[in-house]
Amino acid sequence: MPRPRGKLKNPFKGLNSVRRKRPDGKVEVHYYAYKGGPRLPDEYGSAEFIAAFVVANDLRSQKRPTNTGVLLSLLNDYQASTESGPGLV
Repeated sequence: MPRPRGKLKNPFKGLNSVRRKRPDGKVEVHYYAYKGGPRLPDEYGSAEFIAAFVVANDLRSQKRPTNTGVLLSLLNDYQASTESGPGLV
């Protein structure tokens, strides 16, 4: 089932579709959960498609741990160092 076009609203926010022309001339449409995201099953709107879309977006929305204070600690270590060399004041 192809994705609806026109005035119909797409229920899958962020869905990315790519059209590829095969060597035999047929055009294939591949769906991805978002740009750069995982490829979804080919049948648009199927139960597998919806489940894969939900899982991919849940994984994307999980917060990644951030390394807070890394740059600040590097700057503090640099300022606290007593070494002087060429170009250092």
